[in-house]
Amino acid sequence: MAVDNLHCRVQAVTEMVGEKGLEKVNAEFTKLYYAMKQVQSNEVRLTQKSRQLNEEIAGNVGKVSAALAMTQEEQLANVETHRVRRCLRRRFDSHSTAIRPRYDYSTAHDWAAAILRPK
Repeated sequence: MAVDNLHCRVQAVTEMVGEKGLEKVNAEFTKLYYAMKQVQSNEVRLTQKSRQLNEEIAGNVGKVSAALAMTQEEQLANVETHRVRRCLRRRFDSHSTAIRPRYDYSTAHDWAAAILRPK
């Protein structure tokens, strides 16, 4: 890291010269150095967290899409069920005055099969 390299250079100059004026510079630089190290570690941590959240979001997009597709399929199934129910009700109502006042399961099943048969 460039900050580490610069820190080594300042320490070398301080040791070589040994003046009191450079000690103040070294002290200030040390503060700056540790602040920069902390900023760098925070940046790395935030980058990792950002990547993790991005992967999580990408995974959830697939789940949401699947749920949305399921919901649309369920709505289509509900519409078809209501259509069949209306058709069966109309048939039962139209045949209520027929000779056979009672309808059994097989008659209703045959009617449902006729309604659901592809046209």
